[in-house]
Amino acid sequence: MRFLSSLSAVILLLSACLAWQAESNTLDAKPQNALTMNLLINQKSFPVILADNPTARAFAESTPLTVTMNDLNNNEKYHYLSRPLPAQPKTAGHIKAGDLMLFGNDCLVLFYKDFPSSYRYTRIGTVQNPQQWVQMLGNNTVTVTFSR
Repeated sequence: MRFLSSLSAVILLLSACLAWQAESNTLDAKPQNALTMNLLINQKSFPVILADNPTARAFAESTPLTVTMNDLNNNEKYHYLSRPLPAQPKTAGHIKAGDLMLFGNDCLVLFYKDFPSSYRYTRIGTVQNPQQWVQMLGNNTVTVTFSR
């Protein structure tokens, strides 16, 4: 009886580990049919993987879009859009450099530093290889072009 209990516990633990590993791999991998776009800063282009949600699709439909983004808190750039986008905000918990989010329903936010946050955002996408473009953002305003 004790052997069966131990065996059940081991099987349960292994299945939990495998499920966690599968979920982790899914989060890191680019989905096969993911929507993508480009972010252009200072004539350098960076790929953006878009989230699979109505906000990201609506944002993609509004491109090409060139905006001047202002700095806030030395960790993000923001721009108020001329039209609202559909929003389903969730508490961020932790922001990562490269996160492209919507604050409220009309404020586009591009984060260039990692930090904890209790604010609510709707995810639009993630800029790939943020370490390459963070230095280009600086603390000033920056002109950014989004295109598909």
